Formats: sequence, C-alpha cells, structure tokens
Amino acid sequence: MRLLRGDGGFSLVELLVVIAIIGVLSAIGIGVFMGQRARAVDASVKSDLRTVATVVSGMLADGVPVEASSFGADVRVTPGNGVAVHVVGDSFCLVGRAVTGTRGTQSWVLDGEGLRDRAVSSCPGSAIVEIT
Repeated sequence: MRLLRGDGGFSLVELLVVIAIIGVLSAIGIGVFMGQRARAVDASVKSDLRTVATVVSGMLADGVPVEASSFGADVRVTPGNGVAVHVVGDSFCLVGRAVTGTRGTQSWVLDGEGLRDRAVSSCPGSAIVEIT
C-alpha cells in the first residue's frame, strides 16, 4: 500500500487540540483532588477534637484536675494537627487547628454548643495545654 502525499501523520493543529483537551481534563482532576484533600484535613481535625473531648469530659466526670500533666502519651492527635484545651469551671472548650494541609492554618471550636464553624476561632480563658 502506497501512502498518499498528505497522509504522513497528524497535523500540528490536531496535536494542539489533543494537548488542550488533556490540559483541561488535568485541571479539572487536580481541582477535585485538592478539594478532597482539604475535606480530609478538616475531618482529621474534627476527629481529633472529638477524641480529646472524650478524654477531657472523662477527666471532669472523674474529678481529675485538667492540667498539662494530666495528659499522658496516650492522648495523641494526627501529625500536623494541634488541639488547645480550655477549661472554665466544669465546662471546657477545645480549639483544633490543622497547621499543615492545603489551606494553611484552619480552626474548629468544640464546646458545650457542639462543633462550631471555622469563623469562631477562640475559647474563653487561656489554654491549659496544647496537644500536638
């Protein structure tokens, strides 16, 4: 079979169209991936807050003083996250932060009213302990 004069391969326009399509699909895929990663970081902070809240509420119920020395090595949070514990009387407030991740430092507050929006980023009183 003999090739005709114009059948030597793809034209430059065809190659550019294929490259453009691949670029658009990649941009969409990366955007979706980054959104998933941000949600995963938020979920890890929320999980750490609930874990520390369980420990602190147990300490308060048992009458154990909530102070820095009360938290042993068994109270751990996800690497890259931190939880500040604030105790005022017989109630407590926790501030969880993800210092690593896709959007810089993020804060979540867990107190008697439940898990608060990221717009609320502080608790009353000074932190008793910062768990990292």
